[in-house]
Amino acid sequence: MAIKDYGNLFKLTIKNMVTSKEFKVMFNPESYTETFSNIYRTKEDVNTGMEEYVYVKTKPQDFKLKIIIDGTGVTNFNSLLFPVLKNMGKSVYDQVNEFLKLAWYPEEGQVKPLLIQWGDFSYYCFLKDVTINYTLFDRKGHPLRAELDGVFVSNPDQMTKQLNSRFDLKPNQDQTSPPSELAVTSQPKKDVSPKPNSVNNEDTEAKNGIVISVS
Repeated sequence: MAIKDYGNLFKLTIKNMVTSKEFKVMFNPESYTETFSNIYRTKEDVNTGMEEYVYVKTKPQDFKLKIIIDGTGVTNFNSLLFPVLKNMGKSVYDQVNEFLKLAWYPEEGQVKPLLIQWGDFSYYCFLKDVTINYTLFDRKGHPLRAELDGVFVSNPDQMTKQLNSRFDLKPNQDQTSPPSELAVTSQPKKDVSPKPNSVNNEDTEAKNGIVISVS
């Protein structure tokens, strides 16, 4: 019978899908944040004066994550359980630059497709923005600690596949024909028969954007 390695700790990893290079965090995050957003337009019913909210499109998911890089030496010890700590020979500033080159720096004007992995969790995305806060400095002014607050936006090419997997939807389920109007209202249903020349700009925007249909 095989003995499981209960001491094996999965480290969160950010991988560049073009170069296959990886950035492994020093400390796993204590938390992360997901944001899901829909865009609506409002229109007023001239008969009742009430507003209706009409679905336009679904925005890409935002994923917020804090990455900590420590150079104080408090974690500078040899351990088979924490091989990432062997990277302590590099300065904090150098490690920050490694992350920026892997995830942000637009070489040849191309954005960097990324894959965030942590155990069974995986998320295909692009880096939207990152704010770096340097704290604790040595006598020469070199930073000994950096906190990177990163915001990642889901990769449109992988978004439908990821959501199907998340909600256990079948791949052949029809999700390509969103209704032109999904009104949130308490009023009785009205005649929604198509009328000539009634196509609006919002419908066009929904076709050009990233749309998750609602049925």
